[in-house]
Amino acid sequence: MPTLDDYPLFEQFKSELIDQAYQVNDLLGKYIKIHDHRLKATGSLRSLFSKVDFEQIFNAVNDLYLEFDDKYRDVVAMRGDYSEYTKIQQSYLDCLESYFECLFDAVKLLHTIASKQNDLSKGFTRGRLTLRENMELESKYKESIEKYMARGTALNTTFDRLSSEIITN
Repeated sequence: MPTLDDYPLFEQFKSELIDQAYQVNDLLGKYIKIHDHRLKATGSLRSLFSKVDFEQIFNAVNDLYLEFDDKYRDVVAMRGDYSEYTKIQQSYLDCLESYFECLFDAVKLLHTIASKQNDLSKGFTRGRLTLRENMELESKYKESIEKYMARGTALNTTFDRLSSEIITN
């Protein structure tokens, strides 16, 4: 059984990994809120008869994208201490990275869609969004949502193991 002599920074690394989990969860909450707002504003029958503020949607998505970009760097930086992590900590970091990459892919697609829809709403003709392209992007976006949600199950399982991991002297 591993001891604290084997992993002197066990508690520090465990705490940092758990902090990352909560920060990623906070970003997920922001993403869901923006996703739901966009869906309500653009995807309802009522939206066909009202003016949609695509610029406001794009700005919210863009801010979120920048937050995700920063967090991605934080998550990847944790890889630097990988060899000093316990097996459970390594497993958790692997799952967290995989989940976050899938979630970030969904945010990137949402960013692309929001940008193109905003440009179209302003009448920009360069790189004009066609109905077919919009439908393809929306389909890829839905697939990316399914992918990050599937990875979330594994992440929750490894989080439970991480949070209950104990090493004694």
